[in-house]
Amino acid sequence: MKKFFAFAVMALAIGFFASCSGSSSSASYKPGDPAPQIDYTAGTVNGIAYDNKTDKCWKQTVTVTVYGQSASDVSYTWNTEFAVKAAGEMAAYASAQMGVGTYTFSYVEAPQYKDSESCLANNDK
Repeated sequence: MKKFFAFAVMALAIGFFASCSGSSSSASYKPGDPAPQIDYTAGTVNGIAYDNKTDKCWKQTVTVTVYGQSASDVSYTWNTEFAVKAAGEMAAYASAQMGVGTYTFSYVEAPQYKDSESCLANNDK
């Protein structure tokens, strides 16, 4: 059980470093599924284009569920929407390949924070 708790903490940490007007949620990956298709030049994830030019503040929510026990956390990151989406999808995929739980994420733009300092200061609260 300690290993699974450690995995849950690690998955949450990945979400923190994963640095839209609406929100988005990861696809449902299973062990053996193909990896997300990420095109860093075009700024696409699984064929859908995301803004890869404009840095903004994003509020991210990560939830990890292992053996019916869930843990969620909210963090803020300053990055492009593409970077946030790509990192979240890769974290969800990596979690699924370990086969011990589920990892979901969602994000929404936090336009009230106009620079990286004010955005990231929310992580200290």
